[in-house]
Amino acid sequence: MGPPRRKRGKGLLIGLLAGGFALVVLAVGGVGFYILRSSHEITTPRSAGGMTLDIQATGETDETYEEMQRVIRSTIAPSGGDWVRGVYRDGDLGFLLIGYTGGYDQRDKLDSKLDFHLRNSLSLGEAEISTRIWQIEDAGGDGDAFCGRVTAKLRSSYTHSSICAWATRTTFAVVLPLGGKVAGRDAAEPPEYKVAGLQRVMRDLRADVES
Repeated sequence: MGPPRRKRGKGLLIGLLAGGFALVVLAVGGVGFYILRSSHEITTPRSAGGMTLDIQATGETDETYEEMQRVIRSTIAPSGGDWVRGVYRDGDLGFLLIGYTGGYDQRDKLDSKLDFHLRNSLSLGEAEISTRIWQIEDAGGDGDAFCGRVTAKLRSSYTHSSICAWATRTTFAVVLPLGGKVAGRDAAEPPEYKVAGLQRVMRDLRADVES
């Protein structure tokens, strides 16, 4: 159960949560040089990562989407660009993808910046929020990727969830499982919602939503 909140978007977000690549070749004495940069963009196709886009559910994420936009904006300081979102489902499993395409100014220590701004965004009610986000080795492509765990404690109740994100020179995206694990409840957290499983989901989605 999520903590009390001042606005509905933060409650929904807690419920959900509860880089560039460059090749430079230089030479001296007639060989010359060139710079090759990768440019990507993120879209939301009807199917991605073996899952189907749920258009109706996507339209019901307005407040969560806006709250995560603020977190991402604080993390990367984007300059213009385009935003997309999509809820992808596979049976009972659901994941919210929020992606940005364009330039941005903040590129160093994105894992710690995302950790800081996410925790600040959620720490507005009575719940005690803890976050831990770290860089992972396999981003599923060029750039960097980060995953982590979010815990919200309200009195004797704990809500756990995961988050993953990736960053390239021209894109930044986060993937959130739709639902968290409440300690003491009978329903087990699906493996895909845990950090190790969400990493795989993120890479599978990235393969289809980023070009």
